[in-house]
Amino acid sequence: MEIEKKTFERQPDFNTVAAFTIIDFNRSGYLDFECFKRYMTKFRKDIKRPEILGIIRRMDYSGDTKITFGEFSWGITPEYPGIEQDQMEFN
Repeated sequence: MEIEKKTFERQPDFNTVAAFTIIDFNRSGYLDFECFKRYMTKFRKDIKRPEILGIIRRMDYSGDTKITFGEFSWGITPEYPGIEQDQMEFN
């Protein structure tokens, strides 16, 4: 997973805000099951419910099944040796 995160981060056209906005199709300000399902089925028609729920569980730090921008940003930011995740700031 960390390899994929670092690959995204190195892309010159990757933008965390744009990625969140694209997935948040209904402009609710958070990502939920339906947002991920709708986005993922555009690229992979055989995406299964447990796979989407796994993505949500991985990013949902508050446990409310809604991924805020902060949780999304935290979830896709790669970990770097020597830098504690709680020292990083996301705006």
